[in-house]
Amino acid sequence: MKNESGNALWFILIAIALLAALTVVVTRSSDTVEQSGEVERQRIAGSDIMRYAATIEQAVGQMRLRGLSENEISFENSFVSGYANARCPDNGCRIFNVEGGGINFTSASSNVSASSWLFTGADSVAGVGENGTGETSSEDNELLIMLPGISQALCGRINTELSISGIPQDTGNADVATKYTGTFPNGRVIENMGGKKTGCFEGDVDDSGANIGGTYYFYHTLIQR
Repeated sequence: MKNESGNALWFILIAIALLAALTVVVTRSSDTVEQSGEVERQRIAGSDIMRYAATIEQAVGQMRLRGLSENEISFENSFVSGYANARCPDNGCRIFNVEGGGINFTSASSNVSASSWLFTGADSVAGVGENGTGETSSEDNELLIMLPGISQALCGRINTELSISGIPQDTGNADVATKYTGTFPNGRVIENMGGKKTGCFEGDVDDSGANIGGTYYFYHTLIQR
């Protein structure tokens, strides 16, 4: 009887150990699946952002082929105010009109960013364009589409897809607010992006001197100058 009690206790201890090991394996597997799922969600969100930006770039290019100058292009739309361009006389120079670019204005998903798309001509991107050194004159500014306020994880995933190491911090006091209305003001610079036409950076100090560290910005070059 004593031997039988000892054997039973031994089997119970083995069962407890196996159950604990199984719990650890299941937990790790669950964590791995969750992490993989989050990476995939970020990859899809990043692809959607870059695809929309590329669609806008294509529309801009087609409008220029029709003879429109960069100064005539208008991003005026029914959702975000402030984009009216006095140099654009009719619907033919409006990106978000069937007679112009033929693009539907699409807001970013609320789980991607609470901010609206920004179309701006107030920044150059160091290493991009004819001069390519990020000079601070407005003649060097690019026409950009930007999406402020995305998450650090999404910013990092976009850069990974573009073979950009980490998340560079801009040190050029980029203008992340001025809307494009047909002119290229300010001559601010997006620094440290390695001459990439597309990417994501962390803010530092904006053109007004405000600290924007911890805020992440996707950008894509529509016209390099």
